[in-house]
Amino acid sequence: MELITLGCSGSAPAPDAPPSGYLVRSGDTQVVVDLGNGTMGPLQRWANPFDPDALFLTHLHPDHCADVAPLTVYLRYHPDPTRDMKQRRLPVYAPPEAPSRLAALHAPTAAGGDTTDLSDIYDFLPPPVDGVRIGPLAITSLAAEADVLLSERRGSTRRRARRSTARSNSCAPTPATRSEQRAATSVMTSSAKPDPERQR
Repeated sequence: MELITLGCSGSAPAPDAPPSGYLVRSGDTQVVVDLGNGTMGPLQRWANPFDPDALFLTHLHPDHCADVAPLTVYLRYHPDPTRDMKQRRLPVYAPPEAPSRLAALHAPTAAGGDTTDLSDIYDFLPPPVDGVRIGPLAITSLAAEADVLLSERRGSTRRRARRSTARSNSCAPTPATRSEQRAATSVMTSSAKPDPERQR
């Protein structure tokens, strides 16, 4: 399994690092976890945006989901699509208000958010609290306090984790996504080299 960091700079992009976005790959299976503002570019460095098998949004702050808008444009209007989105929509596991919130993000006007429908390319599903299998990956959504999650992920002290939480503006409990695989696991970060074969 590979975990590729598309961005992790907090609530606002850093000069060379967008906010939250991760690509998880295991064999031919690809899953995107969060797609914060600015992560669509790095996603294209590592994968064809038509290829992911699912998108998981932990919550709906822009630093975790804003690039769903450019992904929507890419999937709908690309002149040479490698996937028929109407035949095989992208599963999006997200909070219940995601369809309306993401439609409003994509709509050209506030009034357009009421009539914008993204269900032609996305299959909106609730967070998988009972777990879901996608290829070899077993993914479960867990409710967690953001500072606890950050403390565990970063191996840092609770004080530092709270500072990180304040920067990311995620102080309320949020769903966390856990991915497990029975086989040996290797982790790859953005310091690894992109695969030119996956770029299109």
